[in-house]
Amino acid sequence: MPVDEKTPMPGRTVAGHVDAAGVTWLGGEADDEGPTAETLVDIAGAGKWIVAACVAILMRQGDLDPNLPVRTLLPELPAWAAPVRLHHLIHHTSGLPDGDVSTAPGPRAEPGTAFSYSDTDYACLATLAELAGGRPLAEIAQKHLFAPLGMASTQFRAGVDAPGIWSTARDMLRWAEAMHIGALGPRLTALLRQPGRLRDGALVPYAWGSFILPGDTGPAYAHTGRRPGCVTYVIASPATATSAVVVSFTDDPNPAEVLGRKLAQF
Repeated sequence: MPVDEKTPMPGRTVAGHVDAAGVTWLGGEADDEGPTAETLVDIAGAGKWIVAACVAILMRQGDLDPNLPVRTLLPELPAWAAPVRLHHLIHHTSGLPDGDVSTAPGPRAEPGTAFSYSDTDYACLATLAELAGGRPLAEIAQKHLFAPLGMASTQFRAGVDAPGIWSTARDMLRWAEAMHIGALGPRLTALLRQPGRLRDGALVPYAWGSFILPGDTGPAYAHTGRRPGCVTYVIASPATATSAVVVSFTDDPNPAEVLGRKLAQF
């Protein structure tokens, strides 16, 4: 279905998409009570894409090894976490439970044997990146991601469990476009699109910080971020050469995800 100004929008929502014809915005008028393209929001889980990109950059620089035992830099993790490697965190195959790992009696599953989405994985990953890089993750992201991509409003803010990333719909559309056109370079782009693999060789539906959505002409890459009262959905579709972002002041992620996929023609 074609996308135009009459496309149904969830209430208090701003959405944008970019393709060969340029950028189109829906909603977000100045007199709305909802977000505009410049409204700063906590993008929550969608920020994992950015954290993963920072880790990929550090790997390219030789500061991190995907096979690094996580307890090498995080010795406070319990002894049962010794088999967990860096690549397990990236693709949510570590088996680490969410919450306070130190009090857990053991993993949810042996590392590399099951896919299980975990905020703990990316909290550990962010800490590892800062320790290995010798500087805050915000500095790494600013130098290698935000500045080159023109994401002038995107920023890290201190969080309880992991750094929180705040951004705007406009900046995240720049991010999504960079993911679908390969603006970070062919090698880094290929790495960020690489799916995880279990010990038995099975692929998992998660690349570097994004879910892999299968399609007839090729996959799209997407992530939802949820905070109370706000949903951010970011999708990059190389197959349709289109990307989209939706920021909606709601607790229900489904309308934003449906609209985002429609805008990305996926």
